[in-house]
Amino acid sequence: MLPERRGVLILDGTSFPKQGPASVGVARQYCGALGKIANCQVAVTAALWTGVRAWCLGALLYLPEKWLTPRAHAYVQRERMRPHRGPTLTFPAVRAIVQEIFTALLFAAKPRYMHWMEQAKRELQLRI
Repeated sequence: MLPERRGVLILDGTSFPKQGPASVGVARQYCGALGKIANCQVAVTAALWTGVRAWCLGALLYLPEKWLTPRAHAYVQRERMRPHRGPTLTFPAVRAIVQEIFTALLFAAKPRYMHWMEQAKRELQLRI
């Protein structure tokens, strides 16, 4: 659950330098944290920036091609199938939050839209 529902959605590639090749997804690839090609993991992260702090919505590990072989695939699938503890924010939930944010921004920028929608709703109710 997010305590804030307004802000800016940030999608970013985040890299984690690693020393050995044993962690899932580690390969010699561009590592933004180091600014060069190095051993690292890379994840795509989603966060909601509220102006005060960032709330992490989720992360998805990027798997380089060499990890898409039958071997760390079984491991990755086991990890995906493992039950998670506590509530998780699903893609439909994030989509609903983003839709709320954009709808609120639209009505803030165009207040007549809200008035027009309310009037159309009243007219529809009178017809029924």
